[in-house]
Amino acid sequence: MGKVEMLRESVSLGRIADLKTVGFGAVLFWITVLSGCGTGVQPSFAGVFVKYGSSEFSEAYDTLRLEKAEGTDYMVHRSTGIILIDERGRKAKPIVEKKTWKVQFDAERSVLVHRSMGREFRLEGDGLRMENGLYHRLK
Repeated sequence: MGKVEMLRESVSLGRIADLKTVGFGAVLFWITVLSGCGTGVQPSFAGVFVKYGSSEFSEAYDTLRLEKAEGTDYMVHRSTGIILIDERGRKAKPIVEKKTWKVQFDAERSVLVHRSMGREFRLEGDGLRMENGLYHRLK
């Protein structure tokens, strides 16, 4: 083997060793990053969610608008429209109720909690579950 061939081999082996070192470093970097992303990652609850329900004598439209506030807090703006239906099937004017309250993110359970009312908001797929109702995301 000549000097030129030996140099080529050593350069090739050096490059392979460098690539292995860089690859190993990249793997360690991503393991470190991903191990830090556990329960501490807060999902985005912000958006508009709607739910519709009806019965023989009423229709209800419920809208939740969640906005990110400071820290782990969110503001929930709820607007509910109820339309009563009489025995003849005639609909009355809608009754609209609006409420606003502040909720906190519980990192251990990954839910929003309104402690004084005992309500929890949990993301499910592309929706939001509050108590027994599933709201569908619009935005």
